[in-house]
Amino acid sequence: MGKGSTWVSTNRDWLNWNTPFISDKPDMAWYQFVPGTVIMAVTGIKHKACYGNPKNINSIMAISYYDSEIDKTADMTEDNRYFALLRGTVDVPAIGDQVLLCTFADTQYYLGPLNIDGNPTRSIDKLDEKNIAMRLEKKYNESLDNPYNEKTSLRNIQGDLVFEGRYSNSIRIGSRDVNPYIIISNGRFPKYSVETMFDGSILGMVQKGSIRQHFISDSKIENDVEIPLPFILASDIIDPEEERKRLMSQLISHVNNEEDATKIIYDYGKLLTVEEREAGEELNILGSQMFLNSDRIIINSRSDSLFLSSAKNVHIGAGNTLTISTEKETIIESSNVYLGKQAKETAPSYIVGADVQQGMVLGENLREWLAELIDLLVSSNGHCQGAPIPLGAENGPPGSLVPKLIKLKNLIIKDSNDIVSTKHFIEDNRER
Repeated sequence: MGKGSTWVSTNRDWLNWNTPFISDKPDMAWYQFVPGTVIMAVTGIKHKACYGNPKNINSIMAISYYDSEIDKTADMTEDNRYFALLRGTVDVPAIGDQVLLCTFADTQYYLGPLNIDGNPTRSIDKLDEKNIAMRLEKKYNESLDNPYNEKTSLRNIQGDLVFEGRYSNSIRIGSRDVNPYIIISNGRFPKYSVETMFDGSILGMVQKGSIRQHFISDSKIENDVEIPLPFILASDIIDPEEERKRLMSQLISHVNNEEDATKIIYDYGKLLTVEEREAGEELNILGSQMFLNSDRIIINSRSDSLFLSSAKNVHIGAGNTLTISTEKETIIESSNVYLGKQAKETAPSYIVGADVQQGMVLGENLREWLAELIDLLVSSNGHCQGAPIPLGAENGPPGSLVPKLIKLKNLIIKDSNDIVSTKHFIEDNRER
């Protein structure tokens, strides 16, 4: 039979009760919470101990410290079922975890799993060390925790609210100094005690501070030496065996008046130390930012539209290929469209001695111009003794060029030629 809250006999052996005024019967103490061990965790409707009852989901079958003599499998009954004490948030224990058992209004509840050895993975069992995740910590960060040089002790920082899963996933809600942040991490390396950009997937929302300031611990080990690795956009990671000439950072710098791309991309929101401010370093734009990093990211709008909007610039970079696929139309609305950075860099043709800036050809205008040129050639004549003579083709008689010109003109008739595309269109040169 299960035992949640219960009366427990106390032990008097450590006192001398051989007096005529005190009974030798043991005292009974009320234990509201009794330690227990999880035997089964009912995580779904098809679990054998759920019996098809949705109410039993997330319940556990457990034995209390005072039921340790019963068989752990054969004697499990409804008397051994316990429900989560707290509503809404449930941390379902694993088999072997230690919990606190209790009874309120004739219903048995559990609280836990308990933090027995400071390990988020399990409460009791000792797993192989490589599979045991370290507890998350909050390392002191001078630039974020002490931007105004006011703190005299490294201990004078606030802790965070942290939710840790069993196998290196977590949600951190906290702050650096007075600036809030939220970090959601999945697949953290077990040896790391803080979130890094090497985590399997990570989503961060920060009020102030650059990405690199929040993740200064990113590093790799080479020859037993820890080498710091700053966060770099994947499209800009250089392959030593491949010469890269079209980096995203270069184009970002170009469209921002050749400003340092590192400052634009990686130092946004950077907090300066007292020494940096005294040295005259300029403060970068302060503002909230959100970042998402993973091996693969899919954003999908299942039944309606997807909107990407920015008050300033939108930058898209790829280390290999960028593709855009639509079933019907692709519309680019812009006052100027440049294909390649060089198209924007080259000086216009009116500057003498400079490379000529090449504009795109308007196909329909070119077709009409070619048609008029052919009409002009058809109507052209030579003269013999003052009389007009139609032009001949090569060594042919007068007028033999005209059929050839007519045949050529028929090849550029509107909507029936292969010169002007019927799939791709550009604006004309009129001011909008």
